[in-house]
Amino acid sequence: MFINVLITGLILSGIYSVMSVGLTLQYGVTKILNLAHGEFFVFGAFITLALTQLGISPIISLVLAPIPLFALGWVCHNTIYKRIHTISTNTAEYEKNSMLISYGIMITLGNAAIAFWGSGALSHRYQFLSQTVRVGDSAFAANRLVVLILAVAICFGYYMLLNRTRVGLSIRAVAMSPTTAAFSGIRNTRAMTLAFAIGATLAGLAGVLHSMINSIYTSDGSGAIITAIIIVLLGGLGSIRGSIIGGTILGFVAAIVSFQEPLLQFAAYYIIVIAILILRPRGLLGTR
Repeated sequence: MFINVLITGLILSGIYSVMSVGLTLQYGVTKILNLAHGEFFVFGAFITLALTQLGISPIISLVLAPIPLFALGWVCHNTIYKRIHTISTNTAEYEKNSMLISYGIMITLGNAAIAFWGSGALSHRYQFLSQTVRVGDSAFAANRLVVLILAVAICFGYYMLLNRTRVGLSIRAVAMSPTTAAFSGIRNTRAMTLAFAIGATLAGLAGVLHSMINSIYTSDGSGAIITAIIIVLLGGLGSIRGSIIGGTILGFVAAIVSFQEPLLQFAAYYIIVIAILILRPRGLLGTR
């Protein structure tokens, strides 16, 4: 049981971390609490499903599926959110209006997913590396170990992008101080649009990983965005490291609870986030 919980916890931690760092990036740079983040997760999963039906490996989907999601994220920010930012008189009004807009986008994308792939109650799945791998006395499908490796690789690649490239450094500069970044010659709006698109891409990548080991539903978006928001609150708004730590905590909580009573998984999430907000309202690594 210990090995099962350990492997399951690591896998869920990887998927949750990939998903939540995208939401953290979007909020940290653009101040948009993107409620449609879960729908990008769903589209990543179903685009992968569609590609497998064409005979394309899910591994290749990790490269192909993010392309339309990056483009969709770019268009959403460059057309809708940029306009909202322009007409808002202050930051509070902008955050409120952008969140309301994201709710509308969430409903639109959710209905589009149902139109393309059917009712939210209809499950879909494809076969991918279902061979059994033994770890000690425990047996796992090979796809679960592959997902774990891929999740770690994606998080590492994301870290390198933010910390070792000019694009990443410009995004971090805008997140820390838009005014100072603008005086340094950084185009703030472009950096914000890029950050939002990268966040959407990460949500889609998490959806690709999820589809490799689980049945997928068009209604998965609601659970995904709730989980992502809880992780972001747990780790601290705007903290990338906090999101990874929060994703790891929730991943192991989900693994432990699912072995006892799967229906209590979200109840456990809420208990944890309520406790952390009472004890440390800014989250584990949040700042004032």
